[in-house]
Formats: sequence, structure tokens, C-alpha cells
Amino acid sequence: MPVQSPNHMASKPRPVAGSMNGCDGVERRGAVRVAIPFPATVRGMDQTGDRFTLDTVLDNLSSTGLYLRLARLVEPGATLFVVVRLAVVPAQQVAGASVAVRGVVLRAELQPSDMCGVAVRFTRHRFLYASSV
Repeated sequence: MPVQSPNHMASKPRPVAGSMNGCDGVERRGAVRVAIPFPATVRGMDQTGDRFTLDTVLDNLSSTGLYLRLARLVEPGATLFVVVRLAVVPAQQVAGASVAVRGVVLRAELQPSDMCGVAVRFTRHRFLYASSV
């Protein structure tokens, strides 16, 4: 019998309670997501062509992308630059590593609160190591 990597099962659909990814309740994403509200700064261009820089928090993060909400509407296919601080305490209290990512908007959903839910697939990333406070 061939040996399978630990990631072998990650590519198979698995049931997820409360999944909004489809009617059948099966999670189809291949990468595990963490739902931690990491702070993030997002730069990009909104659907009217205006450049913006906004601070927000992530809804979830995986090895291949992230989901967050913005107070600006963006178009699918738009490029965003996001710096995610990998700590949930304020930067003044503790030094923390960050990751800078460039990605493409896969999905942009208008939320009831006039926010835009944005799914981003990473195209590049770079870790930014913590400096002492």
C-alpha cells in the first residue's frame, strides 16, 4: 500500500457544521482555515477606481487566502495588498510577527451592514519578523 502524506485528506470534501459553502453542507476548501481576528491593513482600489488604505480584522485565514470585511466595495479580480499582524493584542503591548500578502479578490459580497465581505487568494507572501517594542 502506498504511503500517503498527512495532507492527503485535506483535499477531500469534509462535512462542516453550519457551512455556508454549499447547500449540501460539505466543505470543499483544501486548506484549513483559522478563525482568529488578526488585525490587518488593506491597500487597494475600490470599484470606483479610488485607492484606499483601511484597517480591519480578518474573519479567517488559511495558507492560500483570507476572508475579511471592508467598508469599501471591491471588484472580483482586483489586486489587494494586505499586512496581517499575527497577534490579537495591541502592537503597543507586545511585538508580533506579520505577513505581507498580495492577492486577487475571488469574491466580494455586499453585507447587510453595508460592509463588503472579501475573499482573497494569495499570489505572493512575505513574512515580516517582529521588532522589539
